[in-house]
Amino acid sequence: MNRIAVLAWVLAFASANQAGARAATPEAEPWKEVWKITTDWPWLRSPAVTDGKAIVGTGHDVLTALELNTGEVVWATKVRSAFQGAIVIDGVAYIGGSDNDMHAVNVRDGKLLWSYQAFTPWEGDGFMKGRPSHGVKALGVEEGCALFSSSDGNVYGISLADGKKAWQLGSPPGWSRCLSGGVLYLLGKDDKVFAVDARTRGTLWAKERTTVHRFPYRFGGAVFMAGEGRVAALSARDGTQLWVTDTPRKARMMAPLQAVGDALIVLGEWDDDTVYGLHRETGKILWQARVTGYPRSSALWGEDKLLASTNAGMVSAINARTGHVLAERPLGVTGMEAPTVAGGLILVPSQEPVEGKPHGRGVLTAYRLDAGG
Repeated sequence: MNRIAVLAWVLAFASANQAGARAATPEAEPWKEVWKITTDWPWLRSPAVTDGKAIVGTGHDVLTALELNTGEVVWATKVRSAFQGAIVIDGVAYIGGSDNDMHAVNVRDGKLLWSYQAFTPWEGDGFMKGRPSHGVKALGVEEGCALFSSSDGNVYGISLADGKKAWQLGSPPGWSRCLSGGVLYLLGKDDKVFAVDARTRGTLWAKERTTVHRFPYRFGGAVFMAGEGRVAALSARDGTQLWVTDTPRKARMMAPLQAVGDALIVLGEWDDDTVYGLHRETGKILWQARVTGYPRSSALWGEDKLLASTNAGMVSAINARTGHVLAERPLGVTGMEAPTVAGGLILVPSQEPVEGKPHGRGVLTAYRLDAGG
């Protein structure tokens, strides 16, 4: 059996108070590895799962559908660049790439429906100068258009019918945008947060922001942001600041990713080995869970379990209502992207070292989850 498959769980029970101490003992059964693929492309993103398929970019210019239960290749489609994470809506996968590329692919058979490239030359030095070398991330679909966020400072609306640009919205450069309920939330370099109607592109509100500078996320009636050890909540309706909370360890980079019940789940990231649960209405810290390494990304498992991957090559299972660390699973590789939970499996994208290759190779492993957690 593969060495990754036979590594035992390590139980780590963390107190629900803010101390976050850990104690560990071994557990009898490990996760069961179901399948694993490797690829020379080291930067695998979180797969999108739909209709029994896991959709993932397995190369700079290859989008692949894997059979969820076996890992067998269903189809592989060559596109110009497609290494960002895909989103799937109504049987179509929308995915962005590195050269301001935007694609739509039929999930059933892998047929490329359309591609669009926005030519915005890279202004920096080096081999990318003059090339359209900007990363693109799919946001969603609105009013007959697929919306993409580009690091060139624009949001693009691409017609679902013919793949042509329907509109372009200039916004602050970077990736700090989200789409929710027909509204785009944008973070600007001029210390403002914007809410823009995705249908009309009209500004709904613009507010001064605190020092937080990560992606905005909307849950319910609030927009949450985090960074530099601080978490903030704004009213999604008018941008009014609802609360600001400073975390004890002042992480440089943080990201709110999930919401479970009353808890907003925030990852410490980079220089903070803590996952936080904050009350969504007040910002009060409900619990802190210390994990092995810095948490990079997370996914929900069931109704109240959180799976957090760390830079130490671990996946930690956490009770998202109490902050108890239920178990930590060593992967033997570096966990970078968020795991995907679907069909009783957890799909973990990662990298593993290869001699002579600075970035190693990409690995996607599917584990069968123990229903008992």
